[in-house]
Amino acid sequence: MSATQKKVYAVAFCITFSLLLGLASGVVTAALGASVLASVSAGGAAFLVVCGIGVAIINLFDFADDRREPQQGAPQP
Repeated sequence: MSATQKKVYAVAFCITFSLLLGLASGVVTAALGASVLASVSAGGAAFLVVCGIGVAIINLFDFADDRREPQQGAPQP
C-alpha cells in the first residue's frame, strides 16, 4: 500500500472518529437540557477540536511505501 493511501485512511478514520465524538457531545448536551443552539455548538466544537488535533498528530508521522520495485537488472519471475 502506498504512503498516500495510508495517510488517506488515517485521515478518514480521524474524521469518522471526530464525527462520532461530536455527535455524542451534542446528544449529551441536549440530554442535559441545553438549547438546540448550545447542543449543535458543543457538537461542532468537539468535532473541530478532535479533528484538528488528530490531523496534526497524523502529520507528525512519516508513512512508508510498502510496495517493492524490482531491482535494475534482476531476473523477472
